[in-house]
Amino acid sequence: MLAQRGREENRAFFAWLRGAAVSDGELDTMVREMALRAMAAVDCIVCHNCCMQHQPTATMEEVEKLACHLGLTTDEFLRNYTDDAPLMDALISKCRIDPARAQGCALLLEGACIAYEVRPAHCRSYPDLLEGGIRDRLWDLQAACGICPIVFSVCTELKRVLWTDR
Repeated sequence: MLAQRGREENRAFFAWLRGAAVSDGELDTMVREMALRAMAAVDCIVCHNCCMQHQPTATMEEVEKLACHLGLTTDEFLRNYTDDAPLMDALISKCRIDPARAQGCALLLEGACIAYEVRPAHCRSYPDLLEGGIRDRLWDLQAACGICPIVFSVCTELKRVLWTDR
């Protein structure tokens, strides 16, 4: 809710940050340190907002692990849990299980991931704040601000630290 109220402010901040006089390395380091602090304070398993909003991708190797974990053949998993997606191996989509719910991950059932132990790398790395190249992914960061409390916390702290003339 807070992110929605601050949407215009965030849009202005991210536009400013794109050209801000902070090096890419400094920005990546700041974001990484802020993200580690925020991650220590947020229990992703309890939150799972990303799972309710995103449809993760999976490689065929990951699909095989997921299928095995769920006691399915690879073909059964692909048929029941994925949609065709050009340029990627598999898109895990709720559309197959519940066509009325086109949003969210098909592996999230009753507030829990049914394959958490073998979840795809896409899920494991979200919200992707620990690797470099943040400035190249500002659009993703801005979008995730309204979904992930870790990203929201990092964005709030970045504004406080960097956007001091506002």
